[in-house]
Amino acid sequence: MSKSILVVNAGSSSLKFKLYDWDMNEQVSGLCERIGIDGFFKLNYKVNNEEKKYETNADFSSHDLAIDFLFNKLLELELIKNLSDVVGVGHRVVQGANLSESSIVDEKVLKIIEDCIMLAPLHNKPEADVLKIVMNKMPHTKNVAVFDTSFHTSIPKVNYYYPVPKEWIENLGVKKYGFHGTSYRFINEKMGEILMTNRPLNLIVCHLGNGASICCIKDGKSYDTTMGLTPLCGLVMGTRSGDVDASIFDLVGRQTGLSVDAIFNKLNKESGLKSICGSSDFRDIQENAKLDNDYQFAIDIFIQKIVNYIAVYKNMLEDKVDGIVFTGGIGENAASVRKAVCEKIKGLDLNNTVNESKIGDYAKISQPLSKYKVFVVRTNEELKIAQDTKKLVENNI
Repeated sequence: MSKSILVVNAGSSSLKFKLYDWDMNEQVSGLCERIGIDGFFKLNYKVNNEEKKYETNADFSSHDLAIDFLFNKLLELELIKNLSDVVGVGHRVVQGANLSESSIVDEKVLKIIEDCIMLAPLHNKPEADVLKIVMNKMPHTKNVAVFDTSFHTSIPKVNYYYPVPKEWIENLGVKKYGFHGTSYRFINEKMGEILMTNRPLNLIVCHLGNGASICCIKDGKSYDTTMGLTPLCGLVMGTRSGDVDASIFDLVGRQTGLSVDAIFNKLNKESGLKSICGSSDFRDIQENAKLDNDYQFAIDIFIQKIVNYIAVYKNMLEDKVDGIVFTGGIGENAASVRKAVCEKIKGLDLNNTVNESKIGDYAKISQPLSKYKVFVVRTNEELKIAQDTKKLVENNI
């Protein structure tokens, strides 16, 4: 039997997936989208090292049908010989509360994931639903939950505690949880390889994409991060507001009659860069910045918030910083953003030639005598999920 690991990331209307062989080589990637609407399927795969694509409309009126379609297509294209070849399925789960490690999913872990739906309703519910579907369709396959929050369980109380009524903390679990943890874990380990050291590192990692956050890693562990109870707070993002005064809920509710749910939805989906210039796509924003002041202002506020948090985290690390790292879709690909951020940080001397060149898996973009070393590192959350899944499957065979 040729063993494989399937990685899935379920949203309310989508299912992203990747298939890895046992040596952790990516074999297949794709997306089931518009689930519950009509359905569209995308698949990228290799045959004899030749890249191939497959796309089609499909009936995805439910996640169940989308998963059936995915499994059937993998078999039809002979990307797997039998479903039993898939010995582990790794699931990206956004909210795992106080679970500090990836876990084989049993009834106890599934209940924890479901109990966390109130903390992350847009993410944990579809992932819990997909977990149950996959467990039913593949009863002999191990399912592994890899939590966005687990890396941040090391954050000390002084940094995760919200000074709110204690009954909210004790009964509702109100605290800073942080997200993008799987990406930060990957970057933390990769930076050890890049710097050729086994010692715990002090890093400031900027995961910049449509969703964006920064993590302060102290002695190899998450010490603080910009996202909080939910992914809404922290940096200005594509459609999320980032940090705002909670009194907005009272003011807007009283003056407009909008419900808490409606205001929360607007802060998540109609705020951030989109509210400033009309677009949440950073490529569009950069393209129009010279023609429209709103687009340039969107870039300016995005950069300023990043710089502000880097300054805070440098102080937390007592200026003992092994590296400032850019990752994520914007962090990896927008040289102008990296340059603008670095120009605002005293003691940082950027190598513009390297910064503006094509980045592979990683690159050091600071000058040799720069006080702070700066890197661009391509993150790979799916690979990290696959590695965790393989490890737990091996230990539980």
